[in-house]
Amino acid sequence: MKILLINSGSSSLKFTFADVDTSTEIVASGLAEFSQNETAYQFEHGDNKNKSTLNTIDYGKVVGQILEDLKTHLGLTPEIVGHRVVHGGDFKKPEVITPEIEKRIDELAELAPLHNPFALNAIRSIKAILPTVTQFAVFDTAFHSTIPDHAKRYPIPEKWYSEWKIQRYGFHGLSHAWNAKKALELCGDRADKTVILHLGNGCSATAVHKGKSVETTMGFTPMEGLTMGTRSGSIDPGILLYLLRSKGMDVEKLNTALNKQSGLLGISGKHSDMRQIVESANIGDENAKLAMEIFAYKARQSIGQLSASMGGIDLLVFTGGIGENATEIRGLICKDLEFLGLNLDHDLNENCKPDTCISTPDSKNLIYVIKTQEELMMIEEIKKASWLPPQPFLDIGIKTRLIYERFKAFKET
Repeated sequence: MKILLINSGSSSLKFTFADVDTSTEIVASGLAEFSQNETAYQFEHGDNKNKSTLNTIDYGKVVGQILEDLKTHLGLTPEIVGHRVVHGGDFKKPEVITPEIEKRIDELAELAPLHNPFALNAIRSIKAILPTVTQFAVFDTAFHSTIPDHAKRYPIPEKWYSEWKIQRYGFHGLSHAWNAKKALELCGDRADKTVILHLGNGCSATAVHKGKSVETTMGFTPMEGLTMGTRSGSIDPGILLYLLRSKGMDVEKLNTALNKQSGLLGISGKHSDMRQIVESANIGDENAKLAMEIFAYKARQSIGQLSASMGGIDLLVFTGGIGENATEIRGLICKDLEFLGLNLDHDLNENCKPDTCISTPDSKNLIYVIKTQEELMMIEEIKKASWLPPQPFLDIGIKTRLIYERFKAFKET
């Protein structure tokens, strides 16, 4: 089974090509980064890393280049294409993409404007080039479908929930699911009550009890919760009313400010990338120092909040680009967490590699750094889809299921 995985966003498209049989082998990967008029394109296979510039920012042409390179360099064409879809609403598992599923992804685009519309672009581009290939939507919200009602409901008018479906959905689910699974492998029952900090340009924290998500910091949209690269995270909703009523801001300006001009960028006034923030702080930039302190403070608060939601904590996990690589930030976040039985070993923290423990030997509870593997989690989710047949019957099973899904969508409309 040859699977192409696509992770689409407003500024980039990441892809991974895997050969899945008895084991999973990543045979190619790459990245397309969009600028104003062109795309910086990278295609890797084996020891080969090919970089080029495409004179287009058209999704269809970029996807076509990926498929052409797979054919040219590897002689391979995908049998299944899986798409990471950030907002999946009430979906609890991967779905074969039908016209009805496309429609639902489109309806949810307003809630994840930096991701869902671009996932749809990729889905439609694949369909245009490979009209018979089976495509899956793998939803980032699905892992959080186990969050109980008392945690997912907001204290808002009942109609908002029952009719408008305003509730906590949670995001970064593929990353949190991978880390929850890996934590159980590494730590066994010492991962019974785990808090996972996914820290990157987008940030979220999740409470995982016995392998299931029971609370998370992102909510109805990916804007809630922790301080992020350019997103504000949680703020007083009264601020938004004040800006709309008294400062002449309209909805679009507010959306741009909260999604693209806030967070680390808003505090520092210069940078949204934590690497640049740390560099500036180390040469005396006070705003950069403050950005680091606020980022760490909000993350540290979330550890306490999520631990309380489980009645304790056994394991703290750092993951994501910042979580895996930013030694200084891990140190700031772990400051004064001894009351939770979390003691950071500063030497281990300084020299750690992913999937290793960085707590002291006498720490009551554990601290780990784990490398997130969202692509491998996507493969696992697609493989374990309840209808997926044994390998020899895979093609006929996929076609039968696809016919059924299309018939069901037709019947419903």
